[in-house]
Amino acid sequence: CFMGYGLITFTRPYRIGDFVEINGYAGKVIDIDGFATTLAETGAVHQLTGKTIVMPNSAVLSHPVRNVSATGQYMVNLYKIAVPFDIDLDKAETAAVQAAEAATAQWREQADRHLRLIEDSAFLDLPSSRPKVLWASVDAKYHVMTVRFACPVQERVVTEQTIFRDFWRGYRRDAEMPKLASVE
Repeated sequence: CFMGYGLITFTRPYRIGDFVEINGYAGKVIDIDGFATTLAETGAVHQLTGKTIVMPNSAVLSHPVRNVSATGQYMVNLYKIAVPFDIDLDKAETAAVQAAEAATAQWREQADRHLRLIEDSAFLDLPSSRPKVLWASVDAKYHVMTVRFACPVQERVVTEQTIFRDFWRGYRRDAEMPKLASVE
């Protein structure tokens, strides 16, 4: 645990207030001491559950750490939506981009400036804050439509929910909705 604490202290993979994923657990870092890191647990839709997870610091020696808030105030989020295989891909993509653009309009320019500053200072190549749709076919029943967008870290859940609802409203308005496939 002390070796893990040394690694945390010197490399700073996360700090108090960051949202992280370690060894299958996700949450907001609320405490770091010599033995353990305490997370306020977040569930499947990134909502705080009211539970805490005490993770021994030795976990950072044997498991990768994903810091969701590593880019600071704004993050690039990938939100996956399962859609039926027989959906009209063009209409779905248009509806998703429109929903994401509307949901992120108020901060998109600020997010883009923020991400460009990080690129310049850290020599990274980050994606644009402009919403984009990416596709993957999982099986013959459904596709996974991934909506990429930038948002403030604290607004991720609200933005995902807004995009989800507005996507389906927009798609229904523009097309006859196909029968939904079950997602396993």
